[in-house]
Amino acid sequence: MHNYAWNKLRGDSTELFAAYEAARLTFCEAFGPEHIAPNIGEFLWWFMPRKVMCGEGLIRAAGTVTRKLEKWLTDNGYATGQHAERQRQANHESASSLAAAKKVERLLHEFVTRSWVRQELLFDVESPWEKIEVDEGRFEICRVEDGQLWLRDWLGGDQQFGPFEVPAEITKLCNDGLRLSGCIGRVRHGDRLQWRIMELWSVAP
Repeated sequence: MHNYAWNKLRGDSTELFAAYEAARLTFCEAFGPEHIAPNIGEFLWWFMPRKVMCGEGLIRAAGTVTRKLEKWLTDNGYATGQHAERQRQANHESASSLAAAKKVERLLHEFVTRSWVRQELLFDVESPWEKIEVDEGRFEICRVEDGQLWLRDWLGGDQQFGPFEVPAEITKLCNDGLRLSGCIGRVRHGDRLQWRIMELWSVAP
């Protein structure tokens, strides 16, 4: 809250927060609990998958805890009205999407790790997979078929990368728009040319 919630402030409130920060007060000490609810969604869909290294259990717990927090805010009059209700619904959807993305991340990371270990076992040092094209950053799933994924740069552009062959168990959990951070590339061994996810850092809604 203290490091990110001020982004939603406008006008005089921004200047006021700067003054309170100089006085070493936290965001909630300066503005009160009524500013918590509008920031829960960003906490769930942006902060948790990108800033917190954790497993699926903590991700599920984040959804449970924030629902209890929202109830407390509502019961005490800090989050009321139709807008607050829409916000709560959106937050619940964010929590569900985050949990699903975390499962994809775990399965995909296990697959990527196994793939490269397998390559080292199958091919000797004198004839490794040759890296033809490598790119790292954030990508967005733009097409899903059974056992195959296609990616594109999530910042935009028409270029698609793929197909990436992955287990059908993973593609069943994927959808267009899911975002991956990592390193991808085309590799070649003899006449075989394939797209591979070389490193996976995170998966987020």
